Amino acid sequence: HQGWFEANLWVRNGSIHYAPDWPHASEIDASLLFRNRSMQIDVQKGKIAGIPVQNVNIWLPRISAEATDWLFIRGQAQADLQQGLQFIHRSPLE
Repeated sequence: HQGWFEANLWVRNGSIHYAPDWPHASEIDASLLFRNRSMQIDVQKGKIAGIPVQNVNIWLPRISAEATDWLFIRGQAQADLQQGLQFIHRSPLE
């Protein structure tokens, strides 16, 4: 089938538990763009595990029922050392 799919969404004060074993994200202001089989999320601000984040860009170049091949994340977080270590301990990064 030929064609083009595109959907734009805006989220204000959203929250998500995006994966098992990862901290909860909350207070999210973001835009989401679905284009064919890809997704781009631009987070203006939010919190993950209580840590403020801003200017976060998330890109999934290919979403499929089987698996997502790659996930790219870039952004800024403001936390002290203790908060950073708590985040690591509450995630699969440990």
